[in-house]
Amino acid sequence: MWRCNSVIFFFLTATVLCTASPCALSLAARAGETPAKPAPPTGNVTAEDEAELQRYSKCAGLARKNPRQAFDHAMVWVEGDKENITARHCLAISLIAIQDYFTAGEQLERIIADMELGGRGLPPDVAVELYRQTGQAWMLAAENERAATMFTAALAITPDHVDSLIDRGIVKAEARRYWEALEDLNRALELAPDRIEAYILRANAYRELNSMEMATKDVDTALNMSPDNPDALFERAAIRYSENDLSGARADWRRITKLVPGTPLAHSAQVNLDRMDAVLQEGK
Repeated sequence: MWRCNSVIFFFLTATVLCTASPCALSLAARAGETPAKPAPPTGNVTAEDEAELQRYSKCAGLARKNPRQAFDHAMVWVEGDKENITARHCLAISLIAIQDYFTAGEQLERIIADMELGGRGLPPDVAVELYRQTGQAWMLAAENERAATMFTAALAITPDHVDSLIDRGIVKAEARRYWEALEDLNRALELAPDRIEAYILRANAYRELNSMEMATKDVDTALNMSPDNPDALFERAAIRYSENDLSGARADWRRITKLVPGTPLAHSAQVNLDRMDAVLQEGK
């Protein structure tokens, strides 16, 4: 039977994948992160709840430290209790940890469907996070339409949910629907003008639409908020390169390689530097 005070409510709110990021590489790099141990639920907590909390906490810890072991742990749990939503959610986060994003998306969608068919209503804030987590799994699997459907479902519950607006903006930009992406990002920034990632994403959309003045304004705002933000520096480098400011672009890309060495973003910056050098060599 469904327990209205089930600890799964707390698990779901604690395990949203990550905050929005301006590029899929950055998002994928952060998706393997797992949250700190969730706080125990308040109210009437049974021994069964406590055991479930401990088992799920172990799963979350393993997903962070040893993804394959987390997957094995989750499979044993699910095999022993196929109807247990907490066990199945444990499996979903372990699938994310081993980067099997497509299967994770399917698993999370089945959890949503089973909850709806079983009449297991969730509090709105928890439902939003579950839809959002599913959307992020689909985004990482490059299933952008399915991701957009999940973010739209989250926004149907809470229309002004800033994180879901930003996430859907990412998906729309990935699909080159830049004007639609701007609608979501504009609304997100109306609600939360301190969200630096939304400025960077909006700058990217403006640049793709060849609106360089607006793109520069947004990236400057982001860098005023955080001068060493590598994503903002990468976007400014792209804007500078588009405007033939090669020395400016080079300076930003070099700075990224020093700020975040060994990251996918630093690798992309180095690739762009190498390409610039190759073009200069050919021109001699």
